[in-house]
Amino acid sequence: MDVMTSLVFSMDVNTHENPNHPVVDSCNGLFGGQGGWKLVMLFAMPKVLKILKRIVEFPSKKSTDYMIEFTRFLVDQRIEEKKKFDDVLQILLDATLEAKDKDSVEITDAEIDEIASQCMLCIVAGTDAVKHTLTCAVYNLVMNPQYQERLIQEVDDTLKETDVTYDELKAMPFLEAVIYETLRMYTPDSFLTRVCTKETVVSGIRLKPGMGIEFPLRGVHYDSEFFPDPYLFKPERFLPENKPNMNPYTFLAFGAGPRNCVGTRMATVVIKAMLATIFRVMKFERCSETPDQLKFVPRSLLLEFQEPIKVQIIPRSTKKVQRGAANDKPQ
Repeated sequence: MDVMTSLVFSMDVNTHENPNHPVVDSCNGLFGGQGGWKLVMLFAMPKVLKILKRIVEFPSKKSTDYMIEFTRFLVDQRIEEKKKFDDVLQILLDATLEAKDKDSVEITDAEIDEIASQCMLCIVAGTDAVKHTLTCAVYNLVMNPQYQERLIQEVDDTLKETDVTYDELKAMPFLEAVIYETLRMYTPDSFLTRVCTKETVVSGIRLKPGMGIEFPLRGVHYDSEFFPDPYLFKPERFLPENKPNMNPYTFLAFGAGPRNCVGTRMATVVIKAMLATIFRVMKFERCSETPDQLKFVPRSLLLEFQEPIKVQIIPRSTKKVQRGAANDKPQ
């Protein structure tokens, strides 16, 4: 959450000391913690959910209203003070202003709603996806120590004694392979939804325009025709020399096509930076409470752990990183 609020709003909420920060509470409260069945209704029967909204609040109006007002405050402040920041809000604000007449700088309520919606989406979706992927990646590396050692070697060979830079992240192909293989095995989402645009027949099933189609991601990612030994953690599948051999549209963690996840690059860079930073100073081993395999909540729309994933942390070095020595930190 700290990382995503910094990327979106250029603010440090410091959730460790301020776990009940209004922005954190609002983002966490959007779906009330019990939104699974409501999300299913939203995708499967949106018209029914629209009727039910008269008696069932979804998403939380209190949380939504706060984030809209908070976004309005930041936008007005930036326009008045003529300050610019390197964050998602600034990108959305600049795009909105560029689409207006040169003489008009007033942001309408509808535009604020749109900007706030995109900011909330980045924070909520990004926080859950990053947290989930980091947890599963560490678990995979704990259960496969040979790959953990290979990653540590790549980190040690690449990183300097400064903040992690974007160029350094690009120079670590095995780190990216670990992330992609983790997402193949443990994609946070359960399915991918698309709408049929023209009449098509697939395996004898006629699909008509306007039909909603759901792809079970686990079914594709664990198909041995696409990924041999699908239940084994094998990051080398995603190394540059092996990617050309992969069937297109079989890795769908970020979707595919023109409507793929807009946060793909941002999420990937954040996860890379966090894993590189972590493994430069520590490694992980199994402990007595580390499960033999990950267990997830049955029939959950999103991949939710049944229990905390516990591992042992082993410090690698006491060497301090020189902060602020690099100019091209990932934003």
